[in-house]
Amino acid sequence: MSMISEAEIEPRTQPTTEELVVVRDLVVEYPRRGGGVTRSVDGVSFTVNAGECFGIVGESGSGKTTTARAVLRLAPTREGTIVVGGQDVLSLSRRELRKFRRFAQMVYQDPQASLDPRMTIQQLVEEALVIHEPAMRAVERRARAIDLLEQVGLNPDYLGVRPASLSGGQMQRVAIARALAARPQLLVCDEVVSALDVSVQAQILNLLKKLQRDLGLTVIFISHDLGVISYVCHRVAVVFEGRIVETGTAREVIGDAREEYTRELVLACPDPDPVTARRIRSERLAASASGLPVPANTVAPKKVEKE
Repeated sequence: MSMISEAEIEPRTQPTTEELVVVRDLVVEYPRRGGGVTRSVDGVSFTVNAGECFGIVGESGSGKTTTARAVLRLAPTREGTIVVGGQDVLSLSRRELRKFRRFAQMVYQDPQASLDPRMTIQQLVEEALVIHEPAMRAVERRARAIDLLEQVGLNPDYLGVRPASLSGGQMQRVAIARALAARPQLLVCDEVVSALDVSVQAQILNLLKKLQRDLGLTVIFISHDLGVISYVCHRVAVVFEGRIVETGTAREVIGDAREEYTRELVLACPDPDPVTARRIRSERLAASASGLPVPANTVAPKKVEKE
């Protein structure tokens, strides 16, 4: 589990009761080489309220990222319904889909791969403005790009540089600024801090919470890290083999997991305190030897203050 203290994280904003995202019986399949299909998402249903940070957590290959991509119509949906902001996403025409891209944006796991190395930071941030606001003058686009960089904590001096000159955390800030350029209401964050070190993780998570509060964003947050999920999300869906096996508040899912798979995810999170880690290992071994289930609350995440 990431060693991020609760004090380092901005407080969560409270969501409304308005449903911004409604997914029902979602099925996503990919063709297999040699014939047949692989079902990555199998009958997933969930809702996300406006202003909410909704977490989707699971191990690699569980279908969590595919589910999020399907919400943005970036994955081949086989069955189900997806309604975002009152729009039936699966029935949108190409013209309507282009408008939808302004409403919902995605920030990817690897900023280095998602940012074109040939473009300057100004060009990257202004790209959405060129596409969605073609009437905007160059001087206005530049002013907007400066404003976006300042929102994500970057100096306007970075406008003329290219991604290779930036650190991983700085590149992720640029990726967030680029996503915000279109003024979306829904932001999908796919493992956005998994490639960053602990101190930078806290900075990016604080930034996302501040932006969510200031801009009224709704966030779908994808992660394999229950520690990160517990700090930033209001509610969590646990995904296993393409199905949601458990949902609840972050505190409920981590502190009192009902499903065995969720308990395994909790147990997989190392505690940063070696004394606690040794105690947990002893309890797990004792429970395993007696044939009893290991209660999830034996590995409740420890709050560790950053030195």
